[in-house]
Amino acid sequence: MKKSLKEKLARYGSVAAGVLGTTSVGAQVNYVDVQSDTIRTDTLFAVSLDGDSLNHFAIRSEFDVNLGINTFDIIEAVPLNSTHNRIAGNTPMSYAYASKFDFGVDIGPGTEWLPGLTNGSMSFARNGAFDYNDYWNGGATDKFLGLRIRRNDSTHYGWMRLDIDTAGTWFIVKDHALNLKGNEPLNTSYLIGVENHRKMAFIVAQRPSEIWVKADALREKASVEMYDLNGRVVYNGHISPNRELSIPTDQLARGVYVLRFFNQHGLIERKVNINQY
Repeated sequence: MKKSLKEKLARYGSVAAGVLGTTSVGAQVNYVDVQSDTIRTDTLFAVSLDGDSLNHFAIRSEFDVNLGINTFDIIEAVPLNSTHNRIAGNTPMSYAYASKFDFGVDIGPGTEWLPGLTNGSMSFARNGAFDYNDYWNGGATDKFLGLRIRRNDSTHYGWMRLDIDTAGTWFIVKDHALNLKGNEPLNTSYLIGVENHRKMAFIVAQRPSEIWVKADALREKASVEMYDLNGRVVYNGHISPNRELSIPTDQLARGVYVLRFFNQHGLIERKVNINQY
């Protein structure tokens, strides 16, 4: 059995066990631009890699946990709902650590994975010091967490990109992606392809009373949806290659909306902030 955060905390006090509850660029890819707020509080930040109704993973934080004379700041990756949802990592000294990947790395069959239902410790600080060898200790900028799920009888590989501060006291989820083609790796450099795709295939600009979209490099017709954070669809349409699209916003309430483009090759989502002029 892999040692958990409870067992780490147990080194510092008998009440520790009660602190935490149980618990290829050319690919067809589901990509979601998250850009979360900076998270500095105790949180279970859950995500669904393929956009279905079930969340596959969560980033869990426990900050300013006081045990006697010690204060802990903890960030870990948590698989949810299925033993097939697994986190890339390994278990030196029987502690389960989530791996940290750079750009240009394949997440796939050759990646080392933690067992099913095993949390991956990312950052673990005691009184501001890192007592263990968690790979995300000391902070990270634009680093990747490797993830895999089971979907339609195939294993699908993906990643989540995060920032963690140097003291391990906050994190940001930037985006995540899943290869929709089963049993094939997804390279973390797909992010570069997505960024180019967003700049060329879908140029998005906000103007007074409209969102303007241009599809310079789109190869096939795509559906376009925009919805509010309650899931209510406020726009539904299509855009064809080399065409422009105007989405009216003058009747929308101020706030954050999600703009979605999708066709048979994949899905891209990005947040837009509507502030009426």
